[in-house]
Amino acid sequence: MQKRARAQGFSLIELMIAVGIIGIIAAIAFPMYQDYVTAARVANMTDGIQSIRLFQADRRLREGEYVEGTYNPSNPDVAGGLKDLDVLDWDPRASIDDITYVVTCTTDATSPECTRTSGFTVTATHAQGGDPVAFLMDDAGVFTRL
Repeated sequence: MQKRARAQGFSLIELMIAVGIIGIIAAIAFPMYQDYVTAARVANMTDGIQSIRLFQADRRLREGEYVEGTYNPSNPDVAGGLKDLDVLDWDPRASIDDITYVVTCTTDATSPECTRTSGFTVTATHAQGGDPVAFLMDDAGVFTRL
């Protein structure tokens, strides 16, 4: 009498169930990962904006004015780049690579300085997309997110 050899491996049904479970897990995990990446970008932009706010406050105490300008990481060393905000002694290149910051006065002022009674807005935009983050410093010194 011969023993019948038992088949080794997985059946097609078992493989289909495993692939289905992996697909369901991926469908749940991917949006959560995207939300995590977006939240990290917003936190990074907000951190940079807070740094600008502190440097602007210091500038106002020292010089009596705020400064307008742009930080563009794709071209930081020319006009329209870091040179516009270097009077703040602020250089974000060490930690923030893909974020463009734009600082503008809220009242009519002679660029690049804002008057002591002016406020300013800071807008941060990430190179890989997403919504920009903007904050307003009003003339009373209140800093709020737009």
